[in-house]
Amino acid sequence: QAMEIPGYDEALAIPSEDAARLALRIQQVVGEETNVDKVTDPLGGSYYVESLTAKVEERAMALIEKIEEKGGFVRAWESGYIRSVIETSARKWKEKVNSGKQTVIGVNRYQMDEEQKIPLYKINPETERIQKERDIVYKKERDSKSHEMAMKELEETLSRFKDGDNDHSLIPSMIEAARCGATNGDMATLMKKRLGWVNSAVLVPC
Repeated sequence: QAMEIPGYDEALAIPSEDAARLALRIQQVVGEETNVDKVTDPLGGSYYVESLTAKVEERAMALIEKIEEKGGFVRAWESGYIRSVIETSARKWKEKVNSGKQTVIGVNRYQMDEEQKIPLYKINPETERIQKERDIVYKKERDSKSHEMAMKELEETLSRFKDGDNDHSLIPSMIEAARCGATNGDMATLMKKRLGWVNSAVLVPC
């Protein structure tokens, strides 16, 4: 069991040192001041929590069945179904927030008179330059033949996956590609090329 506290600026950029420290301190307060970690499972045996868990499982399985009926995730994505479900859920949540049915501290309750500007983390240009140089050296020194073969196998697996062949998992091919020197950028670019549904905004060529 774990508790994750994201940085307050994580939705906008790489978390700054201050944001990461605050998130860590919140975890430390809960962990070391409340003694909640002294009990293995504080909510164990709670009928209410179990009922909520059952509802989440039931709704999740119903959604998975709908996706399978549409031919699997790739087909459901290409048809626009996945996007529609996400947008509908986001719209309903926004309507609840706007109406006050859903409380979001700082948004519709306990708002500040002035909106606070959050300074975004910026990568040091020198750090970026050094990393780019490392990437160039890394690609020159890796076994190009093994890398090429692994990327070809990954591309074939991606094609089969897109065609609805669910017997071919992407993970083993991606692991093998990584072992043969493929970078995240190599694999993400190939996924965008073969599947088409990877958002190019999240790709980091390297």
